[in-house]
Amino acid sequence: MTQAKSLSALLDLAENQRQVTGRCNLNLSAAIFSKTKSRKETEETAERYARKLVDSSLVSGDIVELDIFALHQVGQAGVFVHAIPDGSVIFISEADKLTQNTLAMKEVVPAIVQAVSARNCTLVMVCEEKNHRKILELDAGLPRRIPHTFDLDTAPPAVVAKELDDDMAIMKPMGRVKPRNMHMPPRPNIPRPH
Repeated sequence: MTQAKSLSALLDLAENQRQVTGRCNLNLSAAIFSKTKSRKETEETAERYARKLVDSSLVSGDIVELDIFALHQVGQAGVFVHAIPDGSVIFISEADKLTQNTLAMKEVVPAIVQAVSARNCTLVMVCEEKNHRKILELDAGLPRRIPHTFDLDTAPPAVVAKELDDDMAIMKPMGRVKPRNMHMPPRPNIPRPH
């Protein structure tokens, strides 16, 4: 079982797996939240993570932002989500709205689960800590599709400020990380002749 302590560590793990096996089998979907940082700061960190997935070719598509506010009518979620290209990163900045008890919102989560599982999409969502568990309970398949949860509040401010400029903020995972279908052989520790 693998546990990443930061978004950059998760990216490094995926890159290492790709170098060893020729491809990355890790589910890189993540939920990101913070109680003390502004919503904008949290969204910027999540956007940087999504951009790094695309820039490093760990996903085959591009970033597609899912605007929860635009999906307020029944039937819109399925149409929008089915138009997302295979291998894309689905970015949801207002994931808290998924917990609204409306017919339209009840369609969104199953459509997202289908896109993540059937079309190899990666989900990156920004939510409040208090709504994180509620969101995962909306669909039995959602916790498997979002195995990584990071709290931005666990890193010292100086580290977050420095790494936001350079890379990604160090964050504490909120639960187990279970990579699916990871068949990576252990690296031998054998010195190579020169």
